[in-house]
Amino acid sequence: MPMRQTRLFLLLASIALAQVAPTGGLVGEVSDSSGAVIAGASVVLINTGRFAFQLLPVGTYLLKVTANGFSSYEQTGIRVDVDSSPSVSVVLRVGAMSEQVTIASDAAMVATESGTLSQVVRERYIEDLPLDGRNAASLVFMVPGTVTGVGTTTAGYANTDETLAVSVNGSRGNEVNYKLDGASHIDNVTNLNAAYPNPDAIAEFSVQTSNFSAQYGTASGAVVSMVTRSGTNALHGTAFEFLRNDTLNARNFFATQRGNLKRNQFGGTLGGPIRKNHLFFFGSYQATPSRSTNYANVAFVPDAQRSGNFSSARSLTDPATGQPFPNRIIPASRILPIATAILAKVPSAGDSGGQLIYGRPFTSDRQQGLGKADYNAGRHMLSGSVFYNRFTDPGWDGDGTLLTAQIGQRQTTKDGKLTRSSRPCSRCSPTTPSRRDTTSRISAT
Repeated sequence: MPMRQTRLFLLLASIALAQVAPTGGLVGEVSDSSGAVIAGASVVLINTGRFAFQLLPVGTYLLKVTANGFSSYEQTGIRVDVDSSPSVSVVLRVGAMSEQVTIASDAAMVATESGTLSQVVRERYIEDLPLDGRNAASLVFMVPGTVTGVGTTTAGYANTDETLAVSVNGSRGNEVNYKLDGASHIDNVTNLNAAYPNPDAIAEFSVQTSNFSAQYGTASGAVVSMVTRSGTNALHGTAFEFLRNDTLNARNFFATQRGNLKRNQFGGTLGGPIRKNHLFFFGSYQATPSRSTNYANVAFVPDAQRSGNFSSARSLTDPATGQPFPNRIIPASRILPIATAILAKVPSAGDSGGQLIYGRPFTSDRQQGLGKADYNAGRHMLSGSVFYNRFTDPGWDGDGTLLTAQIGQRQTTKDGKLTRSSRPCSRCSPTTPSRRDTTSRISAT
């Protein structure tokens, strides 16, 4: 009985893993020069990174077609993006199979089998475009119909600059379905995106804004699917450091002194082979400590009124007698001790108008790490990844005063994915991938 349960669990797990993998597709037809469909033609699809027929991993492919009595056909530069199914029409010429027609083109593929309106943001945009805070999710705003929207109100807690409220075609800002490597990637508190890996760890992502398949569900605004990078047959790595320091800036015109922002963002990536053509690894790390003080905060605490002097007011009535206080001054004996204790928590303005300009510190620390391994076993592909993200903000208690305080918070995200995918082919590519952008996976947390 336990063996049957184990087999049933593995069967159900295999079905689930195949349903959510971040893959694309390729459809088309084969015909002769007169337009007649050629039945029985042999179609071979070889990924320049790796080989598959169904649930194609993201990448650039080489398409080969052969049929008896016709010249062989070969087309390179076929790009399959995440959540896309482009169409390719192949026209074969009458001739010997030893003759070959080769089309070398990187032309954009057209998806004629689906009415989905979408756009793919590829690695070039992620690397070359400036990103505020290096948040890859902000590239969603490149897609037409997207603007900053209104998200879920959280009363000031559970908020970070990594979550974005995106309104798509007029929908609410929390109506976007976010995915990372095929699995859901939504913050359960804000219903916005959870923190994504840094841009150096992202291969590409797609944004479907209209008429997308019902298989996604969850949200009516859009579907954002991100794909992380994988290791290659060559060892590659990056290192980065981004610095912001107010010592290099001018003083804010309305502030009493120059700010003291110190923000560092540093980290790197490393990927390569563990066993060439079979086992690959990829990892990334990023840390973002930030320290600053905002000296442009204003509060009004007139010093004269602290001692009961309201001479600047039009009138001041004694609630006990109903008569005005002489000279609109409350006697010291009438001020309750509890009020005196509270006023001691209010800083003195030191200004005749009662205007107090004070500094408010902001401190935060963010760390994230991604580790991934991919194993190519011929007809099977195994992939596993772990993503860790931690954000801490100690808050501010107003330095023991009654000035506006800030709630502290600590957020930790741990996300693991494990996938086994099959490759239904009778023969695989003789050349294994020199570069592999991604593999199919599902969240197992």
